[in-house]
Amino acid sequence: MKLYLIALICLSFTTQTLAAQSAKVILVKGKVTQLPPGSMKASIVKKGDRIKEDTSLVTGGKSFIKLQFADKSTMNMGPKSKTILAKMPKDKANMVNLLAGIIKAEVNKNTKKKTSTKMLIKTKTAIMGVRGTKFQTTFNPINNNTSLVTVEGNVAMVKTDGDAVKEAIKESNEYFREIEVSGQEITKPSPVISEVEALDKVFEESAEVVEVPAGRYAGVTKAIAKETPKIIAPVKIAPKQYNALAKSMGSSKKAEEVMKVTAEDKKMDAEITKSLGDAAPRSGGFVDFNSGLYVAPAETAKLNKKTGTFQEPTLGNINEKTGDYIPPKGVKIDAKKGFVIDQKASEEIAMADKEKLSQQIKVLNKGVEKQIVVNKMESKSKSSNSFGWLPDNHIVSFHFRPYSEVITVENKDSGSDADFYTEEAYWVYLELKQEWNSKWSSRIRVGGQTYKIDASDVNLSSDNSDGDDSYFSIGAGYKVSNKVSVFVDMVDRVESYVVPAGGDGVRIESRSISTIDITGEYYFTDWKNLKLWGTAAVNLLTGKDDMAPSFEGQQKTDFLGLSTSANGYYAWKPNLGLNTSLWYQRITAENDNFAFTRNSFGLGLELVYDI
Repeated sequence: MKLYLIALICLSFTTQTLAAQSAKVILVKGKVTQLPPGSMKASIVKKGDRIKEDTSLVTGGKSFIKLQFADKSTMNMGPKSKTILAKMPKDKANMVNLLAGIIKAEVNKNTKKKTSTKMLIKTKTAIMGVRGTKFQTTFNPINNNTSLVTVEGNVAMVKTDGDAVKEAIKESNEYFREIEVSGQEITKPSPVISEVEALDKVFEESAEVVEVPAGRYAGVTKAIAKETPKIIAPVKIAPKQYNALAKSMGSSKKAEEVMKVTAEDKKMDAEITKSLGDAAPRSGGFVDFNSGLYVAPAETAKLNKKTGTFQEPTLGNINEKTGDYIPPKGVKIDAKKGFVIDQKASEEIAMADKEKLSQQIKVLNKGVEKQIVVNKMESKSKSSNSFGWLPDNHIVSFHFRPYSEVITVENKDSGSDADFYTEEAYWVYLELKQEWNSKWSSRIRVGGQTYKIDASDVNLSSDNSDGDDSYFSIGAGYKVSNKVSVFVDMVDRVESYVVPAGGDGVRIESRSISTIDITGEYYFTDWKNLKLWGTAAVNLLTGKDDMAPSFEGQQKTDFLGLSTSANGYYAWKPNLGLNTSLWYQRITAENDNFAFTRNSFGLGLELVYDI
């Protein structure tokens, strides 16, 4: 009997000791591995396993694990997460080091732990002190961003590089102190205070601690820690995201309840505004748990007076089951750069919508610019003003424009006219287009042409063309709306003319023609990767009389050109595509002796590369 009692007492003591220093796996999905202290090889985690103190846990993609601590608190690790269960003492706070990924936790406040803080979550940039609540926290090692959303209760948050934490760590690391033994002073290993106790003291006494109540987000990144005196303010998130997140954690709380505007609520927001000024984020945004970024609503968003949050429908959406943020179609979040175009998804988006997408990205990035560094640097060099020092975008295109032409020549002296046809004619030129901002652009075109008259039925006495077939233009464009654009180009090109040479003979003359081309473009529709639009252009003569096609001395020549085209652009990739067009042009030139009418009909092929 005595032996039975002794065995029972030993078993009970061993079980309590094990429970105090381990966490039980109550649910696991997918591949989760553990690396216990002293082990050289990781092993697969199974339901029912007990995870020892100082064990590393890693979850794979689409995997998660749920742990239960001795005090009945639970913790979920999301996919692609890594933690270390650093400390699990019986009478003090459990301490978890979050190295990457997501943690959802429900901490039991009714425990026998002697410290006020029941759980500590440590990342590279922040420490969370939990007394009894439901919350979700993430850490992204790419941008060193720690984010926290409290679902129930309060979670305290402090930066790791703050003076209070540095002093606490220093105090807990002083393992040697002078003590007196038998009248003699000797040095003996003895910690002044444990790290858990030191951090608990920080959360009890330090003014650097920020309290994050239910329904609010707070975050900190190492990149901006030196620039901001405090953690990113505890700001209310979008009610829609809070409701989904609360539901995923088994909470019955609703946004209308936890975000209800009260006197205390107004006081907190006033203190945040006073402390951070213009840097204070606007409430009602979404939290992207992968990057840790808080996406604030635009200044045009409407205020919901019941919850004190700004409603912004263009920010994106959320996953109703998990509360995860879903960016707008064709957009993704880069942890360092903020919002960027999702090249894979954008291939299915029409061209006009891509242009709208670029504008939307600029608006979205205004909501995260305080949390990223790259966009701050880019905004100085790009079009944050109406015109930047450098263009926003460069587009290079190669044009091949074969065509057929009929030249009608009228001899005013004799009253006769004749038609002449081309045997071969095409323009080839290279275009560089620079987009300075969402409205203005410029372009330069350089090239030449091949032009031959069909002489099979013509008595061609001479060809006096000088061989100069160059084409050069420079111009600017203005986008009036999403559908309408206008371009003005100064063009200098060589044109060939058929001129009577006495009797029934003719000769060919070439002249350099300078015009101002005014072109209007109208975008009809988009369908997947195909973009359809039409153009209409007017060619006006400019310069001196000797630049006109006059062939009897240097007579004044009236010159006018009209053209139209139908265009279709197909994008193989977001930055590479082929533009095809059918075009018609009519040019008239008239002086005292002759009248020329050129009717041209052709095909345009344009290979476009967006640098």
